[in-house]
Amino acid sequence: MKILSFDVGIEQILYADNLEGVRLPDKTDGLPRSEEHLDRHLDSVLQTPTIEHDLLNSLKPDIKDKTLLNPVSYHAVMESVQQDLMALTSDQNTDSNINEVLSFFKGERELINLLNTYRGLLLKA
Repeated sequence: MKILSFDVGIEQILYADNLEGVRLPDKTDGLPRSEEHLDRHLDSVLQTPTIEHDLLNSLKPDIKDKTLLNPVSYHAVMESVQQDLMALTSDQNTDSNINEVLSFFKGERELINLLNTYRGLLLKA
């Protein structure tokens, strides 16, 4: 026994003796363009998301500005943010959260310097 289901309903019914000017509708939204597209569509429909998949996707950062992945621009942005925070702490009373962020930047700078030192030692060896 086959069960049929239709995603798109009937738009209109034409009764005419002359069918020369009649053509199919232009809407092809639900129609697959190729067999490969159909396979991908079926895989996406039949693939049930798992908790592991959701957790892994939640851990991936959504980086809108991909230039930050370049070390030179990353260091420049980090430097400018740190300078802005230093200026903010000099103008107002120091907040514990700002001091915590500044200590993070100090630790990050120390780790980058350590990484550069190790990289230099490896290049010499």
